[in-house]
Amino acid sequence: MLPTSLYKELDRLSDPVRWNFHAERSDRHIKTDIIETEESYELVLALPGLKEHEIEISVERTELIIAVNPEQVEDDKVKYIKRELNPVATKKTFKLPDYIDRNSIGADLKDGLLKVTLRKGEDFQPKKIKVAAK
Repeated sequence: MLPTSLYKELDRLSDPVRWNFHAERSDRHIKTDIIETEESYELVLALPGLKEHEIEISVERTELIIAVNPEQVEDDKVKYIKRELNPVATKKTFKLPDYIDRNSIGADLKDGLLKVTLRKGEDFQPKKIKVAAK
């Protein structure tokens, strides 16, 4: 049975041993939207101010790992009283369902938004079956 939406699939697979879309404390500040199309899921992560070389995306077994390691810019002439805009290294991990094609995962960074495309495997693509007359 195909999932009707990723959110329903997330609810069904909310067991942390099988699925890890629920953020851990260290990565809750990375806001993420999840969009489903017929062919894929798209993860859109808000990473304002980061450059592509500060983001590392990897797949390890069944997990998609998005690690952020921002450059630390120090200015000796500036004395901070309070600093909340200082970027910190963090990562966000997603447990991938079996039907995601790991060889076609792609990512684009534009205007502070990282878009990761997770294509559904061929077996999970919508198909039309032609009826043959005999």
